[in-house]
Amino acid sequence: MICRLLAITLALVFISGCTNVPDEAQYSGENPKDNLYIIEFNDKGGVHKQCFGGSKPCRYLETFHKGIESSQIRENVIVFAHGWHHNAEPNDKNLDTFRTFINRLNARTPQYTGIYLAWRGDSSDVIFTDKTDFEALDFYTLWNRNSVAAHIGKNGANKFFDMLTSYQKEGKIRNIIGIGHSMGGRLVYFANKERIKEPNNNTFFLLINPALTDEDMKEVLMYDVKKINNFPRTIVVQSESDIPITFGYDLIHPGDESVGDSWAITHDLNACQNNNDKCLSCLKAKSNGENP
Repeated sequence: MICRLLAITLALVFISGCTNVPDEAQYSGENPKDNLYIIEFNDKGGVHKQCFGGSKPCRYLETFHKGIESSQIRENVIVFAHGWHHNAEPNDKNLDTFRTFINRLNARTPQYTGIYLAWRGDSSDVIFTDKTDFEALDFYTLWNRNSVAAHIGKNGANKFFDMLTSYQKEGKIRNIIGIGHSMGGRLVYFANKERIKEPNNNTFFLLINPALTDEDMKEVLMYDVKKINNFPRTIVVQSESDIPITFGYDLIHPGDESVGDSWAITHDLNACQNNNDKCLSCLKAKSNGENP
């Protein structure tokens, strides 16, 4: 059945044709406000140089440094890495939602600076589904984008988080929150895998439906719960209905479970309702630093 579905998918892709998504900066809209920075990585882990709004000043990564030095960056920084099928195009839904999220947070105190970590979430698009919500036919890009997300994390985003940590130690940033969704969760994880293990790590990580195996996460999460006051700095939220992660990800990692299939690592948000003994015993064991 699986082979038949893959064959049909590939046939439709061949018939409909594909367009290449260039490995270049995608944001070309108005210059973002001071409470939002957009940092775009290429597939090799380098940072794209972006110019926004035509003749307006270019906002490079250096602009963020200047904002820190001039105290324009708020004490609380939220970093979000998007997942598969997304990038930094002005009309990208992830970017629009993140912008709205930051603006809502800043309607009250404390204030936050948002950093949208963008990368080429799609390497190609099927022509008749381009710019639509129907993405099933470019499922074949999952293999390549999965590899690229990890590479950017290890060879680009890690340096960016190093920079944020340095500013935090200097007292220029108070709180850092790193959020990653889907393959963005994979990117954030590999950018901070060793940082999470550090006993004095002060960055909080939220991974939403991350494209990771349970083995990727097990050691780090079990180490994380042993931190001071038993307060974890890493939380993983997994939806049981995330087909690309629970089903598709298993195809490209044969023999491994995705995080979404491993109850001992994550659960759906309702797992501990109705006195779910299995979930509650797992949480109790984790809080005691045990391996459930």
